[in-house]
Amino acid sequence: MRFATAPIRNVALRPGDAVRFLSVPDLPVNRAFIEVLERERWKVRVRSCYCSVFDDCWTIDGAESRPTPVDQCPADWTPYRGR
Repeated sequence: MRFATAPIRNVALRPGDAVRFLSVPDLPVNRAFIEVLERERWKVRVRSCYCSVFDDCWTIDGAESRPTPVDQCPADWTPYRGR
């Protein structure tokens, strides 16, 4: 398996909508990977930024419980490209 990230742009979400972050089918061939993922997932740092249609923006980082209002989404975040 290979992993990469890419910005989600030009997507509108309604209240209650979600964007799937990661999906791994629960198949026998994936079982070992799923077990490692379940054990190690708490070490993963996730940063997100969202801007509403009214140009109100927020970021959230890792285990923060509430987003932080910002003027705009940071342009200097570097997407993960794998090894």
